[in-house]
Amino acid sequence: MFQFAVERQYLLENPLAGVKNRDRQRPRSRVLTMEELRRVRDAASAMGYPWGSYFQLILLTGDRRGEWANAQISWLSADGTRLEIPAVHYKTGKVQVVPLSAQALRVIDAMPTPEYGPYLLSSLGGAKPISGFSRAKKRLDEVIARGGQMEPWVVHDLRRSMATHMERLGVAPHIIEVCLGHALKGIGATYRHYTYLAEKTAALQIWANELMPWNRRIEKRTWAFKPHSLNRQALPSS
Repeated sequence: MFQFAVERQYLLENPLAGVKNRDRQRPRSRVLTMEELRRVRDAASAMGYPWGSYFQLILLTGDRRGEWANAQISWLSADGTRLEIPAVHYKTGKVQVVPLSAQALRVIDAMPTPEYGPYLLSSLGGAKPISGFSRAKKRLDEVIARGGQMEPWVVHDLRRSMATHMERLGVAPHIIEVCLGHALKGIGATYRHYTYLAEKTAALQIWANELMPWNRRIEKRTWAFKPHSLNRQALPSS
């Protein structure tokens, strides 16, 4: 506002010029303990679809908030074992392949078939992606609080927490980086074009076994992950 006033010559100078944003100066460092992460896991499981499924998938894969929120059926591989996020929908501008652990597959298997559109997580039968993140996080916190208060955290802290615990479990740092979808830097970015798919698959399964050891078995799929499975005749008019 003050800068706008300076540009329109209502003020001679911006009184806040040079004031730095303290929030940007201090990167977040919150890492949830395994006990806390399991409390989030249990609360998310209690919430049900779509938000409970959403938070469980974020916990299991470490993906960013919007990546699962906007996930579409066509992003799943033919065998349903990977989420392949198109470059146009990913922060780095490159396709990101997310291997799905047995536990993540179980979460997806339990989700209802989207009837009216392509979105996996939706309150409108797939017609539109989920929205209302703040309300959903507040509800999750309320469910967690039934078992006692927990130190404040934000959804992005789950990525940092996963990375920290994966390293504790012996996963190599560069594999953690590619699991998080971070672009390799320096000489690695120039000469390393290997996708590390097998290593990412193993690492995310190690993490899932640590987070959800009670959920290892995969049951038979209840619906096909194919675009033609949609009931296109029932699509609501725009």
